[in-house]
Amino acid sequence: MNASIYLSIYLSIYLSIYLIAFRQPTLLYAMYQTMLTIYLMFLSIYSGFASKHGVKVFIYFTYWTLYLSSLYHLLKTYHTWLFLYKYRDNKEKRPTELTTGIKIQWVLFNITSNGGIIVAILFWLVLYHPGKTIDFLGFNTHGVLAIIILTDMFISAMPVRLLHAWMGSVYATLFSIFCLLYWQAGGTNTKHKPYIYPIMDFSKNSGTAVLCIFVLVFLTGPLLHTALYGLYCLRRTIYNKAARQKNSNTPHNTIMCEECELQSKEPISAV
Repeated sequence: MNASIYLSIYLSIYLSIYLIAFRQPTLLYAMYQTMLTIYLMFLSIYSGFASKHGVKVFIYFTYWTLYLSSLYHLLKTYHTWLFLYKYRDNKEKRPTELTTGIKIQWVLFNITSNGGIIVAILFWLVLYHPGKTIDFLGFNTHGVLAIIILTDMFISAMPVRLLHAWMGSVYATLFSIFCLLYWQAGGTNTKHKPYIYPIMDFSKNSGTAVLCIFVLVFLTGPLLHTALYGLYCLRRTIYNKAARQKNSNTPHNTIMCEECELQSKEPISAV
């Protein structure tokens, strides 16, 4: 399993370096995005049949994030092909403002990026025990999904804004409210325990559960979003440096870089 993790990380880094030059969707990128979406949709459907949780798969934060990530990439694939065939060579017809679809995609990006990383961190640092066997679905939802998120940060043009940190916090708040209501309704997990996660056991450790929610909503979420913003800034720096080197012999007013596009009136491509 360790070898699989290292191989996945290596492939992620390789893809990031190879595909980072994409500023606007190309056919190769559209194919990559399509295959990624098909894989995530497969995982979502597969989880309904292969998960040991049965119908209770819907109560876990891990699968909330997986399904929302699948929806995000489905929207992203649609917008990628739409841009490629309708707007790429016809700038005059490009929307001058963000469409509703792009706005929804951006919101999903913010909440799933935070959620996916949180799922991975909590699993590998808190729940996982060395030597424990991880099945195909568990490895993908707790490992591969986080790698996909980090890779996506570097090969797409989706911007990250610090002021959007509240979206991840709202997502965590909604799940926390669901946990509380589920407990009050007498719901149990797959082991017939009166909680979804042991750390959120309102019956015996209500203080710990409340503290966990506070840390998740007001500390972990915003700090993680800030870290993702740092990666976004790193991506901009790398791309801008590469763009300036590529256009070193081009007049200044025709040089294309991410910083220049962000400051222009034409909206940034979010795919």
